[in-house]
Amino acid sequence: MNINEKLKNNDIEQNAFNKTKTQQSSIIASSLIWFGYCLAIAFGTAALINTTLFTPFLSFLLNNVEILITMSVGAIVLLFVTFFFGMRMNFWVLLPIVTFLMFWFGIGALGALLQYAAQNINWSVLFLILLVPAIITTVTGFLAFYNKINIANLWVPMITLAISMLIVGLLSFFFLFSKFLYTVYLLLGVALMVIYMAFDWFLIIKFDSVYKRLDPESQSKIKVAQIGLFFGFKLAYDYIYLTIYLIRIYLAFKN
Repeated sequence: MNINEKLKNNDIEQNAFNKTKTQQSSIIASSLIWFGYCLAIAFGTAALINTTLFTPFLSFLLNNVEILITMSVGAIVLLFVTFFFGMRMNFWVLLPIVTFLMFWFGIGALGALLQYAAQNINWSVLFLILLVPAIITTVTGFLAFYNKINIANLWVPMITLAISMLIVGLLSFFFLFSKFLYTVYLLLGVALMVIYMAFDWFLIIKFDSVYKRLDPESQSKIKVAQIGLFFGFKLAYDYIYLTIYLIRIYLAFKN
């Protein structure tokens, strides 16, 4: 074998090695890592909300309502921007946005509810409630991984549940508030979050499969991180609101 053939074979082997190495940085693994990152920020913030670390910040917000409203509106705008454009955002732009949103979820959506639940729900029961979203996340992930989720079958129930939640929510808010309607709203929310989670897992698996078929030149670790961050955020959003709905359902029946 001459020197040119050796160099050519070495290049082929190196390209194969690089492709295998890049594929190991899968979108599935990246999504799970960022999913854990998002949950750590949200639940960590919620757990520390009544500590001396957060008291000055919360007092500042409560004493400056204009800033509180501005940050809340900004969070809502960023949430929609992330949902619709997060897939195309630069990683270094998306990361601080996701971090801020998870921090804000920890303060606004989870903090007070978890503190109230900790005082009014037995710890073993609360642990079981918090375990349910983890089980659902795992089950939907496995179903998507083994191609057991048909995306075509998710659209109709997802749209139906979303419209039903909107109608029940409007009825409860403007016309007639009742424990029954409130419970129905929460149950619809649980079902919708489960479908969202299945939908997101389906997309994660498909994106991972498509990405691994790309040429090595088209693959990059920063792209894997960016897509993983987007999907990790979406999974965390589903997980957080599934947790919120489940806790509220238990409290509604308990009271």
